[in-house]
Amino acid sequence: MKGTTLCIAMLLGLCGCKREGGNSGGSSTSARDGLPVAKAVAGQPGFVLSPFSNKIVDVRGLPAGTRVLDPNYPKEQRRYFRLPEAPAASKAPGSR
Repeated sequence: MKGTTLCIAMLLGLCGCKREGGNSGGSSTSARDGLPVAKAVAGQPGFVLSPFSNKIVDVRGLPAGTRVLDPNYPKEQRRYFRLPEAPAASKAPGSR
């Protein structure tokens, strides 16, 4: 039933989602609810690129996976996206 609700919301344009083909490559969507996932800005922790406007959004202090209302659109348009999952901790070269 949950999937049916999501499809109806997408058809009515209530969630601001865009579904393109499968989920192979290009844009990433959340498995939870089909919302697009923002991309982290390299070298700027706490900042992501909106999947809708491609503008930088300050999300400092919000946990990974949080649903965020894109501030670049009027609230009436309600464009939501998910924050990317935290990257796996990378080790510095030569460290164990």
